[in-house]
Formats: sequence, structure tokens, C-alpha cells
Amino acid sequence: MQFEGGLIFTRATRKYTVTTVAAATASGLLLAASPAVAVSKTDPNSARINRLASIAEDKQEERDRADGKFDTEALKNKLEKEKEERELGIYKTSTDAHPLTPVAKDGVVSMEVQNADGSVQISANSCELGKICLYYNSNQKGAIFKQGEGAHNWEIPDYAGYKFGGSGAGSGAPVKNNAASIKNTRPETFGTWYNSNYQGLRDWTAGDTARNLNLTYNNNASGRPD
Repeated sequence: MQFEGGLIFTRATRKYTVTTVAAATASGLLLAASPAVAVSKTDPNSARINRLASIAEDKQEERDRADGKFDTEALKNKLEKEKEERELGIYKTSTDAHPLTPVAKDGVVSMEVQNADGSVQISANSCELGKICLYYNSNQKGAIFKQGEGAHNWEIPDYAGYKFGGSGAGSGAPVKNNAASIKNTRPETFGTWYNSNYQGLRDWTAGDTARNLNLTYNNNASGRPD
């Protein structure tokens, strides 16, 4: 796994085991989106590197526990949700960004996904221009949380306490660690972080696009415009 300082470290062995960023990516060890610094296993400072990596790993685990990543009930619900998405054929179908187009709906202008063939995918819950909309399910389906509406600030360092609203699956469920897809109807890029206070892995969603979350799929803890 990658931690602060660009260290690549294996949780199973608690040792530094890869020598290049490419090897780490291919093996699934490189999880963070920030640049990494690869150091040879034969580096004379390897013992110090391993100690620092171990400390960083412990800090990451502490953050994960604080953000509810290991809560038994939450993990059970995630498995059930993923099973439902597989049955619906929408589980991680793609993480590519899709352009948004305005559509008049229910007396408001909602920003909807425009497919490559020119057709428009209409979400059950509208996402108006200027909002960041997190959806409970992939492909902008299910309940919705509108960031930047009312008391919901543009920058939320911790999604704890926020709930999904609207109709469909997930209405009333916690937003934290439960979002599967997003619409960004603002011009700037929006970041969704794995940990609270904008730490850890992150997904970037370009302005005026929609996508399924990838690194923070069902693991979103904070979010803000770039």
C-alpha cells in the first residue's frame, strides 16, 4: 500500500517488497493517487524505510477505524448493496466520465447524462445546475445527496451525519461510505476522498460530468471542489 512520503508497503508482510511504481500498480499494491517514490529493496536505508512505512500504515489504519471502514454492520450492508448492483447489472460498469446536458424535468432544469449515441439517461432524482450530487447507486441511480444546497456546504470535511434523500434505494441511508456515483454540475473539478478531512485515496470528477466512483466507491468520507 502507499502512504505518506511515497512509501509502498505490503500490509501482509509489513515489509517493503516492490521496486518500481509500475510493479506496485500491476500487483494492486499502489492504492493512492499521489506520486510514489520507488526505493530498491537493497537500499541501505531499507530498515528505516520499513519503520517509517510501518508507522504510516498504523496511522492509516487509525484513520480508517475512525471513519468506520471496519464497522461490521456497515461492511455487511456494503456486501448486500454490491450484490444488488450486480443483479441489476450496474455494479462498476464503468468509471469513465460522461458529459451532462440540461433537461427540463418536473418544473426544473436537471443536468442529465448524455450517452455516446446522443441519448440521455434520466435519473429519478434531479440534479440542478450548480450542485454536486452523490448517488446511492452506480450510474446515478437510487437516492441522492445534493452538496451545495441549503445547509449543505460545498466543502464537507466529514460526511458523517448527512443522509441520502429523494426516492429510490438508499433514501435515509448515511452518505458517508455509501456513495457509488456522482454528478458534478459545476465548472471546477470535484474531489471525493476515502478518509475525512480530505485525506487518503481520492476520485476526481471533472466539471459538468458524471461518473461512477472508483477508489472511493462506497467509501467516501469527505469532498470538496478542487
